[in-house]
Amino acid sequence: MLKFLLNANISHETADFLNSLGCDAKTVAQFDLRRADDITIVTKAIKEKGLL
Repeated sequence: MLKFLLNANISHETADFLNSLGCDAKTVAQFDLRRADDITIVTKAIKEKGLL
């Protein structure tokens, strides 16, 4: 299964669409990272083993 961490500029509708296709898509907002810097977001994606 593909895992995605969607950055703040990607809408939750995109996450919903990817999830409907069988992916595991989450937004940075779901992890309370909406205002986080890029390094923090990339680190979270690596920990979650997801594509950013």
